[in-house]
Amino acid sequence: MKALYAEKDRLIELRNMQREDFSNRRNYEREFRTVSANIDMILGKSYEQEQQIEKNRIYKFPIFMLSKKRYYIKKRRRYIQMKAHKYWSLGALAAMIGTFYTGYKNMKSAHKYFACSSLLCMIMAIYSGHKMISGKSRKKKDSVSKESAE
Repeated sequence: MKALYAEKDRLIELRNMQREDFSNRRNYEREFRTVSANIDMILGKSYEQEQQIEKNRIYKFPIFMLSKKRYYIKKRRRYIQMKAHKYWSLGALAAMIGTFYTGYKNMKSAHKYFACSSLLCMIMAIYSGHKMISGKSRKKKDSVSKESAE
């Protein structure tokens, strides 16, 4: 009976270690995906679009299916851009609060880091907002120029 209890305790410890390892790896993967998405956003790449193009090459969907898929890709891309803009804006707000606090407490070295990070977040928020807005106007201008050319 003691051997069974010892085996049970060993297996419980093993299970807990594996759960902790799984949790750490899952958190690492989430951070990696977030960093990858931010880099792709900065470089102007769209992972979903590349993945969709690859799927279309392989499966040869009918035309009506492609138009639906394109709609969902555009909708998803817009959602990602809005989400990125929201988080850059929140980051700018948090860094701004840190800047005010460190300025109030007269912590000069921390103050400059908060100010620089606030500036970076504000620039990225403006850029991501501009990307959201300029996409619509560019498409409208292209369609107007095509109509006038015909």
